[in-house]
Amino acid sequence: MARHKFTEEERREIALEIANYIIEENALNYKVSTRLLSDKFGVSNYTISILMGDYLKKHFTELYKKVNVILKGNIPKTVENIEIKKRVLEAARLTILGLTISEIAIKLNVSEYVIQEDLQTRLKKIDIDLYDEITYIHNQNRKNNLQSGNDLYIEQTRDQYGHFGGKK
Repeated sequence: MARHKFTEEERREIALEIANYIIEENALNYKVSTRLLSDKFGVSNYTISILMGDYLKKHFTELYKKVNVILKGNIPKTVENIEIKKRVLEAARLTILGLTISEIAIKLNVSEYVIQEDLQTRLKKIDIDLYDEITYIHNQNRKNNLQSGNDLYIEQTRDQYGHFGGKK
């Protein structure tokens, strides 16, 4: 992203806007990451970290405490975490039942990106045979979409998430 030097007023405004957004999303049970915030607000991950850390801590201590608790709770967890493992296996089960990534994300109340990571990365660490089965299903779906002329959707999905089951 382009480097931008904020004025003190701009820094204050964007810090408060981002902090309030984090609190609102958390109230709706949505998880936010610095990547999502970076895309939404058009600033770098580093800027988000500085604004939500140092700046809020110095100028808005109570707001910093609220935001910090939320962001610390949103740090990606490994498959050793039982809740993550359950979600990954549930996403795989729902895939086998024929649900799309979008439908699974809605059902499990996480982003599509999280489901992609669950099925591409985390599942492989939990159950390689199940991972192979899910990869096969996604490859078949991709072939079916290409045969039915839905290749624009496939290209958009590949651009957004990378090639499923292959190298990124």
